[in-house]
Amino acid sequence: TNPDTYIVTVTAVNPLNELSQTTSLLIKDVAIADLQLTHSGDGIIGTAVSFTATVTSGTNIEYNWDFGDGYTATTISATTSHVYDEPGTYMVTVTTVNTNNELSQTAELIVLDVAIADLQLTHNGDGIIGTAVSFTATVTSGTNIEYNWDFGDGNTATTTSATTSHVYTAVDDYTVEVTAVNTNNELTATTALTISEDKKFVYLPLVIK
Repeated sequence: TNPDTYIVTVTAVNPLNELSQTTSLLIKDVAIADLQLTHSGDGIIGTAVSFTATVTSGTNIEYNWDFGDGYTATTISATTSHVYDEPGTYMVTVTTVNTNNELSQTAELIVLDVAIADLQLTHNGDGIIGTAVSFTATVTSGTNIEYNWDFGDGNTATTTSATTSHVYTAVDDYTVEVTAVNTNNELTATTALTISEDKKFVYLPLVIK
């Protein structure tokens, strides 16, 4: 029942004598056939992706997994899981091995960022010409976010920081927009901003008559 090399002996006996003869016999596993590799679907960084190898035949199979991101694993189970740290397209390979043969199969896996959620845009208050206004984008979730800013006066900027600032040169009411983008989705938020002239105070001397 187990693959191995066995020594088989036969002994022939009659009233006059007996003779023996031996031979070696190699017993192999049942050959692995029709290997397929599937996974639980496109992944999200930080969340385990499940992988399953299926065969139509084969005994005592060892499964050698290459997850495509530099990590490997060896199991006797036909299923495993792996957590990815970065978004991207990965080629995952499983190689099945027993004493009879080995087969390999590869599957493509796309891993996405954590989805951006609940984007809000705020600023530090209505501004005046020539003085920087600060803007802050906040989200409740999302990884590797790029922020595309439209300040409403024809100027734009792109940052990986959730904060930025801008100096306005004209009095007006502006609609400021930020679009947050990653490999999973994108969201847009806006806020209203009024820019006024700097108020100049003229102090007149007090004249007492």
